[in-house]
Amino acid sequence: MSIDATGPGRFCNQVIRSSFASILAKKLDLAVEYAYGAELGRLGLELFNGSVVLPGEFTPTTDGAVLDILEGRAPPATTKYSFNNDDCYFQGKPQTAFLREWIKNQEDKIRAANPFAGRYRNNSEVFLHVRLGDVPAFSPGIDFFRAALGRVGPQITGCISSDSPGHPLVQQLVSEYPGLQVVHTGDLVQIIQFASTFAHVVLSHGSFSAVIGFLAFDSTVYYAPYNTIWCGDMFTQPDWVLVD
Repeated sequence: MSIDATGPGRFCNQVIRSSFASILAKKLDLAVEYAYGAELGRLGLELFNGSVVLPGEFTPTTDGAVLDILEGRAPPATTKYSFNNDDCYFQGKPQTAFLREWIKNQEDKIRAANPFAGRYRNNSEVFLHVRLGDVPAFSPGIDFFRAALGRVGPQITGCISSDSPGHPLVQQLVSEYPGLQVVHTGDLVQIIQFASTFAHVVLSHGSFSAVIGFLAFDSTVYYAPYNTIWCGDMFTQPDWVLVD
């Protein structure tokens, strides 16, 4: 292979990294080793795998260097690309803009692959993604979720998904908004597909929330402000609603 697209991080870090590997591979007809290739296929994201195997050893690259090649500001490398490092998360604003355009070009395939496609433009519900897990200190907090739900309207119905469904924050939201139900499933692809069909999508920070937002083509997407952020700045999108 010419691109090692494996690397650190959880599922949606891999989704984003593999997407950029596919874009680079298609531009240069390169052979790739993907992480979670089958799962991306379920999302409707088509990954390219070419025929060219570059010579030499794998050389660590950066997300900025890859974007420079894709946008024609730098020539391709002459040795194999390794994305397996902490400089290849592709979560900055320029990388996110490029990724969203690539996803938009695959919108028809993504919609067709979604088993919940009948819900597109066919509900008025809200989906909350409450990211806690190993980073509860970085949660935007219950006041943000209350404020976002206040933007949605007085009658709140929908779902909450969280990696920590038993956390007091999740339980407080369920108590205050009885029209919200907690969704329990270990199928991360299915969570993303389901979430992306809601009329309103309220995000935490992190790549999993960001990917939900990227695929929520018909939704009003709400996000929390930040001065510093533990993940990349994937949320300051012109079509998303900042809840200050």
